Amino acid sequence: KETITRMARTAEGYLSIQQQYGSKTPSSKKKKWISIRDNFLFISSQKNDSPVAVIPLELYTIIMAQESMRKPVFFEISRAFDEEGVSMALADKYIIYGEENEDIRMFWWPLLFRKCTRSGMLFGVDLKVLATRTHQKVPELVRRVVEYLAICGLSEEGIFQQTGSAPLLDNYREQFDKGIEVDFCGYTDFHTVASLLKQYLYELPEPVVCYSSYDSIMDIMSNSEESDKQLVEVLLGVISYLPDAHFSLLKYLCEFFAKIAQFESSNKMGINQLAEAMGLLIIRAPDDISPSLLDQQTPWIQKCMGLLIENHKKLYITKDMSKPKLVPVPAPKRESIRLCDSPVPSALE
Repeated sequence: KETITRMARTAEGYLSIQQQYGSKTPSSKKKKWISIRDNFLFISSQKNDSPVAVIPLELYTIIMAQESMRKPVFFEISRAFDEEGVSMALADKYIIYGEENEDIRMFWWPLLFRKCTRSGMLFGVDLKVLATRTHQKVPELVRRVVEYLAICGLSEEGIFQQTGSAPLLDNYREQFDKGIEVDFCGYTDFHTVASLLKQYLYELPEPVVCYSSYDSIMDIMSNSEESDKQLVEVLLGVISYLPDAHFSLLKYLCEFFAKIAQFESSNKMGINQLAEAMGLLIIRAPDDISPSLLDQQTPWIQKCMGLLIENHKKLYITKDMSKPKLVPVPAPKRESIRLCDSPVPSALE
């Protein structure tokens, strides 16, 4: 049974694995002890044995597949580049199977996907790289989710707290990664759309609030003698040093969460609940933090998230940057998707 330390970004456990060199036939499937540390995947015959293979994941690409619903999910981890960054046409490949599909989908996949090289995709791409590539301050997926929920989902109880449909989430993810136009208005599952945003934030290689700012923020939040007003003033000073792509996304999300909190009487998601649901995704702990220290710091992270949501307007004067717009989704014309015709206010109303 796999052991997953999600917030420490490590994983270990027995998985079945095949190896293939170039166009040769894959080796027979064997159960091996797999562990992930930093950006390396270690393969050992037994738990306490020395590794028989060490895979630098940043040189590999990964896909997840399933031959049929009755068969297990598997990963293909393929060598994409050599040590000098040159693309490799025929390279070694590892095919990894898990015993339980849910563990593979929910735990191993996000961790491996984030650490492997991605090319031309949306999930797992660094925010600065994506901003340079698209010339957008806010990633397209985030904008689409926010615009949809701002029209249709503000009053939905437990939004960003409840989980959605895993198959539908996988479908959304695949479409966005392939650049296929996604029409959220054809569905009524607001929680799946909200979960898509959470999954996107979880898989960012560098969180919205960068790792380099984490220790400074924890030092600020651990000072219980300071008033909230004093904490906010110091926090804004740290936040102002975030790269533009990170700062813009943080502003955009905090404004949206503040709007959701205005509907607390119906959605049961006030600032505190939103801070609990989203804080650990936006202010994410570094990989090497111990579980005990994270437990201690989690209330500080959530309080910091709450202060940023509550004081989101101050973020717009922290940096001299133009304000991204939350543009409402146009009302759909098709009879089958009347859902968005309901008179729910837009995010900036």
